[in-house]
Amino acid sequence: MENSTRSGLKKLLNGESLSQKEESVALSKLKELVYYAIKDVGIDALKTIYSRESIEKEVLQEFVIKLIEKRNTLIQKIEEDTKIEAYLKLIIKNHLIDKLRKKRVKSQELKDEYLNIANTKNELVSIEAKEFAIICRENLTKREKEALCLELSQPDWHNLDISLQKAKTRAHKRIKELVLAKKFSMEVVEYSINYFFMSEICKEFVNLNRRKP
Repeated sequence: MENSTRSGLKKLLNGESLSQKEESVALSKLKELVYYAIKDVGIDALKTIYSRESIEKEVLQEFVIKLIEKRNTLIQKIEEDTKIEAYLKLIIKNHLIDKLRKKRVKSQELKDEYLNIANTKNELVSIEAKEFAIICRENLTKREKEALCLELSQPDWHNLDISLQKAKTRAHKRIKELVLAKKFSMEVVEYSINYFFMSEICKEFVNLNRRKP
């Protein structure tokens, strides 16, 4: 790194005033380091954190803040005439990689939180669906339950006698009344009908009708 650039960078870290030329040279070098650091880390990955239009500007601002935070170490390295340019580039690369890592961790945490909420919701729906299935079992007549079960299990159930079709109509009406009275969501009702009726309530009716000639 040229002496003028080192001088300008040292003044920047010490909070001293820079001449217009020193400021221009130091800023130009920092922009160059930012450019190569972004290129190394990957522009596509960084677009998840920064807007593509202002990425270099934003990273440069963060870079300057990082330099000021490490001013004591950097000033010593400048005075020792070490490979300061490579060290500066490493600082910004590590900063960008750390931001990407935190972004991934945060995304995973949000995903896990969403899954936990979804699982909890499913558990609640299952509990309410079972409750609703029990209510229907207790409030529907045997014939209404038989008609509803056959409707769910047999596509050609319409070929059955007229009394079952009337019972199905009554069952639908009664279920609507129970939904309104108990304030169950349609999600709960659908889960209840599609699962609990078929597995717990309908088995006897369905098997009974399958045995009929």
